[in-house]
Amino acid sequence: ETELQENITIDYKQLAEFDQTIADDLANSPDQWITNAKAALRDYEDHLENTRVLVSNYEKYNPAIRNLRDKHFGKLTRLDGTVSKATSILPKADVAAFECQVCGTVTKVKQPLDSDLEYPRVCSGEDCDNRTERKFRVNPTLSNTINCRKIEIQEPPEETSGGQTPETQTFTVKGDIADNIT
Repeated sequence: ETELQENITIDYKQLAEFDQTIADDLANSPDQWITNAKAALRDYEDHLENTRVLVSNYEKYNPAIRNLRDKHFGKLTRLDGTVSKATSILPKADVAAFECQVCGTVTKVKQPLDSDLEYPRVCSGEDCDNRTERKFRVNPTLSNTINCRKIEIQEPPEETSGGQTPETQTFTVKGDIADNIT
């Protein structure tokens, strides 16, 4: 059974006209804001649990690729450019389930996007003191996977000056965004 994923689009300009504080919260703390928006949607209607929140008409943080810096980290950031390279889509564990080979307890670990599999540091079983990576086995049927791919975005040539070569930046995209890049 395939779950239908619906999208809801937030028009940033309209949001700012309605309440600038809420719009600033979205720009400066997008993860928290979108988590809260999804919770509100879920409270409103059960079938909206897997809704993806999109943002349109967003200009607040829109640096050129060559000007992307640490100050943009954690902010809702818009980048303009062209996808110049893209890897194949690969499934990756989003949350990996590990079965303890000592007691059989399953421990789930949220996986980082750009690194190798991260094992539990300790078994979550009440009376188990397993802290050895070799004594955990991945349980694929209890793990959650997500599609991922790396993309390289090149800044538009019109944003360069004096014959400069357009800069590129590599990003990892996940979920249905990874499926929609051509």
